[in-house]
Amino acid sequence: MIKGPWLWAIANNFSQEYRNFKSFIHKYVRLSPEQAKKESQKQLYKYLVYCRTYSPYWRDRWPKTAQCFRTEEAEDVLALLPPLNKADLRQYRHQLRIDPQSRRPDDEYPAIRKQHTLASGGSTGVPVEIAVDATYSDRNRATYDFLYQLCGLSPGNPFFFIWGSPNELTDIKQNRKKQISTWLRGMYPLPAFGLSPEKIHRMRDQMADLAHINSAMCFASAAETIVKFAEHEKLNFRKLERVFTGGGLLHDQLRELLHKHLATEVFNTYASRDFGMLAHETPVHDGLSVAAWFNKLEVLNKDGVHVAPGEKGEVHVTAINNYSCALIRVAMGDTARWYPDPGQNSIPTPRLTELTGRTVEHLVGPNGVVIDPSAIIHLVGVVIAPSWLRKFQLVQRSLLQYELRVEAWEQPVPEFQLNALQTRLCRELDNLLKAQVNVNVVMMDTIPPLPSGKHQYCLREFDTDLQGNLIL
Repeated sequence: MIKGPWLWAIANNFSQEYRNFKSFIHKYVRLSPEQAKKESQKQLYKYLVYCRTYSPYWRDRWPKTAQCFRTEEAEDVLALLPPLNKADLRQYRHQLRIDPQSRRPDDEYPAIRKQHTLASGGSTGVPVEIAVDATYSDRNRATYDFLYQLCGLSPGNPFFFIWGSPNELTDIKQNRKKQISTWLRGMYPLPAFGLSPEKIHRMRDQMADLAHINSAMCFASAAETIVKFAEHEKLNFRKLERVFTGGGLLHDQLRELLHKHLATEVFNTYASRDFGMLAHETPVHDGLSVAAWFNKLEVLNKDGVHVAPGEKGEVHVTAINNYSCALIRVAMGDTARWYPDPGQNSIPTPRLTELTGRTVEHLVGPNGVVIDPSAIIHLVGVVIAPSWLRKFQLVQRSLLQYELRVEAWEQPVPEFQLNALQTRLCRELDNLLKAQVNVNVVMMDTIPPLPSGKHQYCLREFDTDLQGNLIL
C-alpha cells in the first residue's frame, strides 16, 4: 500500500476528537495576537475553575481572596498559585488526578474518556506519573501535524527518526497502536542510542539509499555526535531539506554544523511527554512560537514572578486542556528568554528564545554570578577547541571546584595537551565567574548520558538558587 499525506489524513479523520482539535488550531492561528490572548484567557479561566472545583490538591491550596473571579482576572489568579515541581507531581499525583466519578454529569466540561497514567522518566530517570485520557494523543497529533506542515513536512510524508531516547524507541516497538501510527506517519526509525563510528557510517549509507526522504527529526545529542563525527572524519552526508531537533539543547555551534552537514533548514522544537509540543521554531526562525492553544506557558524568576519581556527565567506550564489532571504552573526545569509578542512569526502567540538548558546545568559562582551551559559550550567547543576533543562535560562540585570530563577522538592524549586545556579553562572560568577556581581534567572512554539519553554539558552537584546561595 502506498503511504502519504492522504492516507494519514484519512486514518486520523476517523477520530472526531482529532478533527475538532485540528479545526480549533486552524481557527486559533488565524486570530490576531490580541484575539488569541483573549481565547487563551477564556480557556485558562475555565481550567482554573475546573481545578479548584474537582482537584483535592488545589481545593486545599486555593487563595481565599480568589474564590470568585472573572475571566479577565484569570492570569491574576494564576499568579497567586504556588508552582508545582516534579517532586510535587510524584508526591501529590493522587490529589492532582481528577476522578471521573467526582464529576457532576451536567458540569459542561469536556468528558474524561479512558483515563490512564502516562509515565515520564525525564532527565533524572525517576518516573513522574500524570493522568491523561483518550484525547491526549489526538491533541498531540493535531498540534504536531499543524507545526510540521507549517515547516514544510506534510504529515504522512516520510522522514528519518534519528532518536536516542529509550522511552520513544520502546514505545514504537512495543505499542501496536504506536507501530501503526509510526507507519502511517511515514517515520523511518534510525536508532541513535550509543552511536559508534560503524553505526554512523551505516546511518549515512541508509540516508543515501533512501533518497526520497528529505526530512529528519533528530535527538539533539545524537545530532551533535553525528555532525561532529562528519566534521572530524570529512564524511559527506546527503543534504536533507530540513531537520527538526528535540530532546536537548540546540546550541549555536550545533545549528551551524547541522546546516553544514545535514540539512538546509534547522527547526528547534520544545516538547515533553507530559504536555506534548510546547513551542516550535517557524520558517522565519524568530524564536520558538508557543503552542498556546492547549498549554499556557510562563517564564518565572526565582521568586515565582513572571519575568519582564526579553528576560530569562524557568519555564512553567499549565495544561489548560488536560481535564484528567490538575497541572497548574508545573516547573519544567528548563530556562528560556520570554517575549510576549509573536515577532515575525505567523503564529499569533508569545515566543521563547535561548532555550539554554535546565536550571541544574547552570553554573553558579560567588556574588550571584550565573553562567548558562551555552556559554560553556562556546568557551570549550569554539574558543578553546582542542582538535582532539570529541565531547565534554563540566561538573561543578562546589562554588570553586570543577571537574572537566572529556572524551577524545583518539587516545591517548599527551599529558601536556590535557594540562594546557586545564590551564586555559581555569583562566577563562576565573574571568566568567569573577573568582579563582580549580579545574581537574579527567579523561573518560565514554561520558555517561542521562537516563533519558540526553547529554548534559554542565552538571552542578550541589544545591543553590540561581543567585549562588547554598541551599542547606
